[in-house]
Amino acid sequence: MEIKELTDLELTERIETLRSKERVITLKFLLHLGEFDIRKLYLELGYSSLFDYCVRKLGYSESSAYRRIESARCLRDNPELSESFLKDTRYIPAVTKRSVLKQNGYQCSYISKDGVRCGEKHYLNFDHIQPYALGGKSSSNNLRVLYSAHNQMLNRMTFGER
Repeated sequence: MEIKELTDLELTERIETLRSKERVITLKFLLHLGEFDIRKLYLELGYSSLFDYCVRKLGYSESSAYRRIESARCLRDNPELSESFLKDTRYIPAVTKRSVLKQNGYQCSYISKDGVRCGEKHYLNFDHIQPYALGGKSSSNNLRVLYSAHNQMLNRMTFGER
């Protein structure tokens, strides 16, 4: 099927899917580039530096090459950042946000054990009912609106103190 034949919904869904795959592929590329840098393989290939290789061989602009090299080195030196890099894929479309806000009455949806609902209408966060880190999706049936302090409290209860 050609792109022009897609419905608006199909096109939107494909964009979101491709965006999430893009982050995974970019992370893999940066991790490989970091290892390529450690091994200095660009020297054997006739390039004076990783920067030279990225510009001349891979065809990146100087600024793009610089950003990728710095990112690769940062990830190489701080592997724990890989998870944070991927978590940025939690994009929630505006139409979904509006729907979730409306479903929650434009206020925090937290209800205490005693049945008291928080009425806060400021400092609201979108929260995944089944956490994103545990496979939860960014769909309206898995999202709720929480006051930031309630969101942090539930995160601590799920994942522990950090």
